[in-house]
Amino acid sequence: MANFDVVVLEEGCRSLPHGGRGDHGLRKAITGKLLNAAVNGTRTIDGLTEIAPATLAQTAKKSA
Repeated sequence: MANFDVVVLEEGCRSLPHGGRGDHGLRKAITGKLLNAAVNGTRTIDGLTEIAPATLAQTAKKSA
């Protein structure tokens, strides 16, 4: 499951400059949401793939 989450994290961060590699706080937030969703039963690629963009949007709202 952890490897699956890493793949989904990388996919979700592709839209960020340098794949979000410089923004450890944001990647940590996305990882936390992915792991939480997986523990709570979201285990499909579609379900997990929606989490990264939603977290990015939520973070953008907070910083605006």
